[in-house]
Amino acid sequence: MKSDPETTNQKNTLRVIFEDRVGLSDLEDFFPEVINWQPLFDLYVVKDEIVVTIEVTGIEPRDVMIYCGKTYLLVKGKRRSPEYLDKNCCVFHNLEIPYGQFYRRIDLPLPIEPHKIRVRIENGLLTMQLPVMKEKFIAID
Repeated sequence: MKSDPETTNQKNTLRVIFEDRVGLSDLEDFFPEVINWQPLFDLYVVKDEIVVTIEVTGIEPRDVMIYCGKTYLLVKGKRRSPEYLDKNCCVFHNLEIPYGQFYRRIDLPLPIEPHKIRVRIENGLLTMQLPVMKEKFIAID
C-alpha cells in the first residue's frame, strides 16, 4: 500500500491514502485484526468545509494512517505504552489510558474533495479540514 507522497509529511510521516488511488480491496492491512480502543472525535461544518478533530494524545504521527474517501474517513493507528511499563515493573493500581491499536470510521455529512484536505497534529489533536465538494450545475437543453 502506497501513501500519496504529496501529503506525506516527511518530518512527521503522517500517511494519507486517497480512495481514488487505492481501492478498498488493496487495504487488507489497513484493517487491524484487534482493535483495543476508539479515539473520541468531533465533527462540524464551517462554511464550505468539514472539520474533524480526533484526540490522539501520546500517539506519534508515524503511527497514524488516514484513508480518505469522498463520503468517509478511516483512521487507524497505535498508541504505544511507555517503555517503563511492563508486566514486571510495578503493581498497577489504576490504568485508564488505552494503549494498542485503534480504528475509527467517520461518515461525513457531505461529500468532500479528498485531495484538498489539510491535516495537522497539534497539542494531542489530529485536525482535518475537508473542503466540501462544490455542486456542479448542468444546463439542460
